[in-house]
Amino acid sequence: MFLKALHLVQFRSYQAISLHFSRQAVLITGQNGTGKTNLLDAIHHLSFSKGFLNPVDSQNIHEDEGFYVIRSEIASGDKEFQLHCGLKKGQKKVFKLNNKEYEKLAHHIGKFPLVVISPQDINLVLGGSEERRKFIDTVISQYDPEYLAHLIRYNKLLQQRNAFLKQPAPNEELLDVLDQQLVNEAEPLYTTRLRFLEMLQPLFAQNYQLVSNGAEQAGLSYDSKLAENAMATLLQQNRRKDMLLQHTSVGPHRDDLEMSIDGYPLRKFASQGQQKTFLIALKLAEFDLIYQLKNIKPFLLLDDIFEKLDQHRITALISLVNNQHFGQFFITDSHPERAADILNSIPCEFDHIRLPEEVPQTV
Repeated sequence: MFLKALHLVQFRSYQAISLHFSRQAVLITGQNGTGKTNLLDAIHHLSFSKGFLNPVDSQNIHEDEGFYVIRSEIASGDKEFQLHCGLKKGQKKVFKLNNKEYEKLAHHIGKFPLVVISPQDINLVLGGSEERRKFIDTVISQYDPEYLAHLIRYNKLLQQRNAFLKQPAPNEELLDVLDQQLVNEAEPLYTTRLRFLEMLQPLFAQNYQLVSNGAEQAGLSYDSKLAENAMATLLQQNRRKDMLLQHTSVGPHRDDLEMSIDGYPLRKFASQGQQKTFLIALKLAEFDLIYQLKNIKPFLLLDDIFEKLDQHRITALISLVNNQHFGQFFITDSHPERAADILNSIPCEFDHIRLPEEVPQTV
């Protein structure tokens, strides 16, 4: 895949901008606040129909304007694609592929896979288990549409069950029916997540060794009560508890991804540099897995990755993503000379988008 052009109107910090790309590597530099990450966020929309910065679509509209539009041209093999993502305040978001609007945005997920490495990834380490489940769900959904369908149905049923549990005296026969429906969606989620981790672990270990120069041993493991009991059993065992709590206390929505360095929890015992190296290796493993399963090289977004990494790890990372195994990648940095010197030392040919304090209309 190759992103040839990106056009934004009233999107985040941009009133209007058009960018054209000709190389595999794209370096975007400028001082903080000039809109570097906003450009990556717009590219993220092309894969997921939403950004990674803010889940509230209306807050992506520039200042006091009434809409935003993102358009792009993408080449994939011998085919050309035009994407359009637009939102007007108070209306449903419109997403089109070659001028044909999707009935459901979920149908677009996986067509143009993407991996993003950003400072926000630290939430995978320091945040709650929902952050790590979101990571798992995002990766799997890009290569397995059936998983995404199960996930959507499971979340809807979970909302229904939680609402039902809030009633003064829930009808347990109706709860039995709802529980069986939840079981039907939960079990495929669990088994697919287990298989995902089995495939991801060797790729992660390999990438971690390359980026860290073999400094430590990093580990991943999946924590779920479904490893000990079937979903139906868990729901039945915890029904009284759930009725008291008025929410569902067991299921895939409570699972977690455990991360470690040399056998110790990453959150408690790793330095900032180790945490960032861990996350970079994890995201590169995500890239490798999607590529293996779909035979498509995802777009790779590298947002502000040069902070808190030593020179060896930076060079190892850029060397990795510059080889033929990877596709088009986009890097942001607030230090143009540093980033350009690193890319030139690989060596790597790249487009250099320099953002001044006043954002240009065309680059």
